[in-house]
Amino acid sequence: MTPLIYAGLARPIRLAFNNRNHLPIIFVVCNVMGINQEELVSSSRKRKLSIARCIISYFLRKNTSLTLLEIGRMLGGRDHSTILYQVQMYKDLYDTDKSFRSLADKIRSRIAKL
Repeated sequence: MTPLIYAGLARPIRLAFNNRNHLPIIFVVCNVMGINQEELVSSSRKRKLSIARCIISYFLRKNTSLTLLEIGRMLGGRDHSTILYQVQMYKDLYDTDKSFRSLADKIRSRIAKL
């Protein structure tokens, strides 16, 4: 049992726990970055595609209730540890790379409008 149960507190719940709609996020990222979904799920390791997968992984993890395994399957059968790495990579790039930050903010604003 977790310490939260011992303290008598309920588990924290994500705000978007019931939201499993991932298509708008994938569509917005593909549209902004100028790629198609076939390229996204391919095994290519081009920088543009890996950045797109990174952004999609982060927003799907934060805004939906999808598991790491489900996100990985949507992105071409990737492992859950790859998705964890991509989420961490998003945070690192957002803190250090100005062009990545502007791209991520642009995508975030478009997702918020949906």
